[in-house]
Parts: sequence; structure tokens; C-alpha cells
Amino acid sequence: MFGKREQVKLQRILTRPTEVDIKQFADAARKDRNIKFNYFWTRADNQDFMLSVKYAETTEGILIWRFYLGSGSKATELWFHLTTNLQQIYAMIVNSMGEDLAKATRRDASVTMKVQVISEQQNETPEHTFDGKVNKVPINELQKLYQDVALNGELAVVHTTNLLQSLQMGNVSGRLKIQGIKGTVEIFFENGAPVHARGTNGEGLECLLQVIGWSEGKFQFESQLKTDTKSIQMPLSAVIMHGTHLVDNTNYLLALGIRNDTVLTRKNPKLAEAEFEQMITKESADMALSKSLYMLVDDRRSLSELITTLQLPRSKWVHVVAALVRSGAIAVYQPREGDRSTTIVAAKQLDSITMDLFARGLTKVDSGLFTYGAFLFLLQHDLALREGTDRPLSLVIFEVQNSRGNTTGALIAKNAAAPNRELIKHINALKPASGTLAHYERTDFAIILPDLKPAVAAALCESMRASILADPTLRGLDSIYGVSSVPKDTNEMPVLLAAAEVAKKQARNHAKQVVIYNQNW
Repeated sequence: MFGKREQVKLQRILTRPTEVDIKQFADAARKDRNIKFNYFWTRADNQDFMLSVKYAETTEGILIWRFYLGSGSKATELWFHLTTNLQQIYAMIVNSMGEDLAKATRRDASVTMKVQVISEQQNETPEHTFDGKVNKVPINELQKLYQDVALNGELAVVHTTNLLQSLQMGNVSGRLKIQGIKGTVEIFFENGAPVHARGTNGEGLECLLQVIGWSEGKFQFESQLKTDTKSIQMPLSAVIMHGTHLVDNTNYLLALGIRNDTVLTRKNPKLAEAEFEQMITKESADMALSKSLYMLVDDRRSLSELITTLQLPRSKWVHVVAALVRSGAIAVYQPREGDRSTTIVAAKQLDSITMDLFARGLTKVDSGLFTYGAFLFLLQHDLALREGTDRPLSLVIFEVQNSRGNTTGALIAKNAAAPNRELIKHINALKPASGTLAHYERTDFAIILPDLKPAVAAALCESMRASILADPTLRGLDSIYGVSSVPKDTNEMPVLLAAAEVAKKQARNHAKQVVIYNQNW
């Protein structure tokens, strides 16, 4: 079988295939099982596309479908699909070409496609792979690995919402993995419904919502992968509607120049509560959250500080902020003439050499992280700022090990290799700007997280671990975390450190990744 010559039949069609045409293509492939049928056509903008179909040699009669941008030797594969569902193939082609499915279906109902045979040719392509590459899975193994469907492609061609709806239409079960410029997300489906999501920035519904707006990246669906975790109960249609609304509000705020570091102001400080409620009711926003955020706006704190204080997820605060801005309750703060903050004085010349020398004394050259001694000093300083207040602070102590059991802290101390620099990059990218990442004792790491409660700190640890596991350059690395906090656990620095160490030990002993200290152990 592996040395068998594959016969390829190349055919030009006048326009994009209809559902009737796709049924004819499928019938032809089932009739002539040794032939790979390639159908190509040219769009009005002179862009070529090609659809390939081949019998998969399984008892169920599954067909291998491929869709290409271009034709001939220069064609670029956009996706492949193994299925008997012809309506799904039609929907995927229409969506990949940027057409509206409902309009295309109505228009195609009256179209009869005439196929002109261009040529038949013999190729040396081995039949045992998905795409002609010998390192892929043999066709006779497809039934074992992909019981019903396999799919991959580019988000630049297939919109995320169309992709999710396609899986729903196929009533499939398995894992959809999306690798985008903002991270990696895995979405698990059962009978076409999303049941769990996890990724770089968390898990559950929040994780799923973040991918709705992604327009770049690669995706792959594997039907044999399942999960016992059920973190999503919302129907896909509602998820897409919620996600689309989230994208719209995000773009609205970005267009106004509102970012995490933007300072907001109340447009009318004397606004009556009844007037405020009337304004927000028109925007259909959460009234309680809107009031809570509005009361925190003080011309000084940034948007990120407001969000952190209320501990709001992105799916909630984006809608609330957009509603407050649209209603006219708040706006971007513009310093007024005469404000002390706008007083212009000659800038003082800073001694950068002295600053650099001081920084070098606080950090390790090989990693660029604060030393253990610098960490203790900074933690003591942050705790002193909280004396006599109820402002929280969380401490995370964690270790990262490779498959041989070596901690990366020890490896970094010997050699600042690329994977270790990538590890530090991941953690720095996810921690808040106010957080402090440092070495802890000989081989561990620590993060000081001012104003974060332990539950929020634990969620951050989960995101860091997911980011580490998702990065192929960090393959073989895993991490465990211990979390303690003030004032929940203690107000004393030695006890705070010991509590985080105990929590990390509990994580290791009980095969967990993140553990929050519990005084009742």
C-alpha cells in the first residue's frame, strides 16, 4: 500500500461548488476509491481555490476532504476534514471564502454546476498520509485515531465563530486546540457543545470567550481527546453572542484610547443616583457593578487598579466600563490647567550610572531576576506599607522542574539557556505590573502580589502553569505553587514565608499544582 501510485483527476468547475455538486463529488470518490479528485475554480477577484476529495478506505465510507488556496503545485492547504457530513463540508467552504452561509444556500439552490474535465494524471504521492508527508498517520490508522472527524486550518481563513459553529453542526466530540498570537487555548466538545476550556489566561467560560475575537492563529481538532472537567454550561449560541458583544465593546474602548493604564474621571461629580440609574438602565449593564466601579473613579487610579480592586473578570468589566463611557457617566481623565500635576518644571537629570550599578547589586546577571536578599527586603517594605490596614498581599513560592527532576532555578544559576529565559518571559508577561518576581533561596522562585487576595493569586498561578505547558520551547517543564497571604494567614513576614512553603509542600505531596495555605491543616 505504501508504495502504491495514486491516480489524481483534476477538474475545473465554473464557480464555487454547491451542496448538489459536493454530493456528486462524494459519489464519484466512493465509486472510484483509488482516485483522488481535485476540483478547482476561480473567484471573481481572480483568486483560485481547490477542493480535494478521496475515499479514506474505512468501512464507514469516510471521505478525506481538503481545501486549498490556489491550485496546482503552488496551492496552500487551508484545512482538511474527515467526515461523511456533506452539509458540513459545504458550510466550511462557504465560510472559508468569506461568504454568508444563509445567502449562499439560497443563491445556490437554483444553480446547476457543469464540470469540465481538464486532465487526468499519475502522481508518485504515497497514499498513506493526510498530506503526502510520510511522517503523518497512515490512512488505515485513521479509524483508530479519528473515529468521526479530524480538522485543522488557519483562523485567517476560517473565522473563530464559524469554526465553533462548524463543530456544533457536526455534533462532534473531542478537543479543539487554537494557537494564537495571544496564547494557546484548548476547548473540549461533547456532541457539538463546548464543556471545558483551558489556556494561557485561565480556564472555563472566561477562557472560551477570549478566543471569539481572535483572527490569527492555527487550529487543530482531535476527536479522541476528552476531559472529565465540566466548566462551561452556557450554550454555544449564547457564548458566541456574549463573545461578539465583548469584542465590540473592547474595540469601542480601544478606539477611544482607553487602556489598562488609563485614568478615568466622573463627568458630573454631582450626578444624582436616580439619574445615574436611568443612564445605566438604557445601556442594559449590571447596575450593582456599574455603581461599584463608578464610585471608585477618582481622577487618580488607573483602569487596571479599579479592576483589581473589584476583582472583575474581563467578561464583566469591559461591558461595565463601555456602558459607563457610552452613557456619559465617566470619561478619560484630562488634567485641567492649574492642576498641581500639570505644573511644568525643568526635568532633573538622573544619574543613570548610579541607578544601573544599584540595580545590578539587586539582580542576578544570568537571569535578570531579583536575588533572594533583594526579595526579602522588598517583601518587608511591601508589608510595612500594609501595617494597620486590611489591604491584602499574596505571596507565591513555586518551583519548576524538568522531566529529570532538576529545578530550573538550579539550571538558571548554571546557565541562562534559551528555554529558561523563555520561562522567565512567560511569568513576567502574566504577573501584574505591581508584582515582583525573584529567586527564592537556592532553586525556587517567589512572586510578591500586592493587593491580590489568595484566590486571585492562585488563578494567576494556574494561568502561568498553563502558559508554561503550552509553549513548545518549554516542553518537559512543569510547576507547583504554594500561596499564602496577609492579613488572611498572618501579618508577620516569617510566618508568611513559612505558610507559602508549607502550601507548596502540600502541592507536591498531594500531586496538585496550586495550593493555598490553610491554617486548619
